[in-house]
Amino acid sequence: MRNFPRSPVDNGGPATLTILPTYRCTAACEQCCFGSNPHLSDRLTLQEITDAIKDAHDSFPNLQQIVFSGGECVMIGSDLFDAIKYATSLGLFTRIVTNGFWGASPNKSVQTAGKLSDSGLTEINISTGRDHAKFVKIDAVLNAMSDAVGRGIFGCLTVEQDAEDSEILKQIKADPRFVALLALGEAKFRFQVNTWMKFNEQHKDRALSPGTKANSPCTQLFSNMVVTPHKNISACCGLTYEHIPELRIGTLETTGLAAAYEVAAKDFVKIWIHMDGPDGVIRKLYDGAPPAELISKDHMCETCARLHKCDTTRSLVRERYAEFLPDVMFRYKMKSLLSRVVRPT
Repeated sequence: MRNFPRSPVDNGGPATLTILPTYRCTAACEQCCFGSNPHLSDRLTLQEITDAIKDAHDSFPNLQQIVFSGGECVMIGSDLFDAIKYATSLGLFTRIVTNGFWGASPNKSVQTAGKLSDSGLTEINISTGRDHAKFVKIDAVLNAMSDAVGRGIFGCLTVEQDAEDSEILKQIKADPRFVALLALGEAKFRFQVNTWMKFNEQHKDRALSPGTKANSPCTQLFSNMVVTPHKNISACCGLTYEHIPELRIGTLETTGLAAAYEVAAKDFVKIWIHMDGPDGVIRKLYDGAPPAELISKDHMCETCARLHKCDTTRSLVRERYAEFLPDVMFRYKMKSLLSRVVRPT
């Protein structure tokens, strides 16, 4: 029988555990949220990875999938394949997020896709775009994706939001391999364009921004937990979580996943962000008229970082949270109850 600390948000815990075995990467993108590059060395061992998977599987009845990302998770080699195989043996779906560097060599592309398939990988998400393409050519990306999908792995190609002077998106859409992947249908392949966030002054404004829906809830909190290469446990896999100390809720060595989840589930600010999104929290704290610089037009995670780092906003949270607590907690508990209602057949 699984031992899970009861929580009002969801008695089954998160559906996803994201493991970042390393921040090391073949690329060194200017706007990488983790500052990934080829020279970083910290990483989780295979034992630490499988122990975390087992802990999550034993602690969270709602757990459905393990996501491996980074950094570049494929750089840990056979440890990645063994970790995928272990998660698969527990009946869990698996996904990797990679830049597809291994597609540069046709032989390596086929071999790696085969190893991923043989390990039981469910889904591959390859990220590319203007910044990524400086290090990993589009040819490698499309080789890797084509070979993986050809081995029965569901593929998702994510292209960073394009700058006006970039031809990357046009190049991808014109490639026969991409056209062939699209023709397979969404049951086998999906394509999306994501916001590319600013993390330093080398940032260039991008076109095609999907923007941020006002007052949208944060679906990552309580549905996804993260283990980092430094053995830290984070409450979500948002792009700015390494920049927000409050999102670090424990460590593998001292806390464990279940206890860390309980810490997050008792934090009112996290509950509030989960229900109303960081933009909704800010708007309520400022009575609907917040300073314009606090609300990002591009990404919810950027607004979340601003919420946590603005001294005035932090003071308003401490001063006014009690005003909003009854309404937020009522909606939060009702959501938990409704999630357990059995639908009629």
